[in-house]
Amino acid sequence: MGKYVGNTESMRDPFVSNLHRIVQEQRKKEFEDSEQLSLGELIEKLKTIPDPKGDKTVEFDFAGTFPTTLESYRGSYCELALGWDVSGYKAWTVKKGEEKNIPTIKQLIKELESAIGKIYQGWKGGDFQMDVDTPIWVDNSGNCNQTAIVDVKDAGWGVFLITKCMEDFS
Repeated sequence: MGKYVGNTESMRDPFVSNLHRIVQEQRKKEFEDSEQLSLGELIEKLKTIPDPKGDKTVEFDFAGTFPTTLESYRGSYCELALGWDVSGYKAWTVKKGEEKNIPTIKQLIKELESAIGKIYQGWKGGDFQMDVDTPIWVDNSGNCNQTAIVDVKDAGWGVFLITKCMEDFS
């Protein structure tokens, strides 16, 4: 689980700091009973996939999307969100030079490993250092849609990050 390491005005308040600690303890318990992957678990799963040519790409299991970059997750600043973009026939709507490439396994592992020990700024402030036990979500900057990465599947020609909405709608 990532941890708060920065100073914001509100975190200097003992009440707010204690409240933050209590929420983090509760979230840690929830995460232990969850199928959601941590940063370290995702890296390890990706490393086990055979990729002799080094050209297998990684996509999400929804709507022709692929992973982009990491940020602090708006739903819990001490957790990570892996951004996404759309693949397929989008190229004609993108300005020249702005195209994003679907990452290979090796490229995504490099991006994920760069987050270990890195400090990210929370959506409304504060600095949070991530580690291998940090939960990882799927969301773009400013969003909080409760979509977690729960598995990795090798399709032979490419890899899919399996997601699940963790919101209880009952």
